[in-house]
Amino acid sequence: MIESAFDVRHVVDGQQRLTSISLILAALYCDMELEDSHFLGLPDLDAQNKQDWNSLKAKMRDCLVTSVRDANSNNGKGYIPRIVPVKSIYEAYKAIVNEEDVGRQLLIEKAFLFYKGKVRDYRLEMLPSTSGDNDGEIIHEGASSFFEFYDGLFRSIANRR
Repeated sequence: MIESAFDVRHVVDGQQRLTSISLILAALYCDMELEDSHFLGLPDLDAQNKQDWNSLKAKMRDCLVTSVRDANSNNGKGYIPRIVPVKSIYEAYKAIVNEEDVGRQLLIEKAFLFYKGKVRDYRLEMLPSTSGDNDGEIIHEGASSFFEFYDGLFRSIANRR
């Protein structure tokens, strides 16, 4: 018998809340991935900013998936999710946290797309200069504001007990 690389705990109450929080975190991570090139292209970026940005992305990813590869992944690159929802939505949830295509069929996929839109809308509200209206260029007061936006959201989600 092969011993698991992680502990398994069963949630008796709160499964829906945990799934929703992880979908919000997945949407936040997805938004970071979309804005990654913009962040790295900001003029005042230094080595520490890049390290902080990559570290934050790694922390978010670590909250979503384990380090154990999923042999049944659609693209062969997926990992086993940290939260495993009920069997009927597991495959769709796994595709979301492994950044695979979303089929837009199940409620969980619709919820993820909803959260993804809300994260984008909130970013555009808080950092309006990231809208890309200047011929694809982002003019912003600095990488630190961009980092602080994502870091603040991540901390508010991850540090709740």
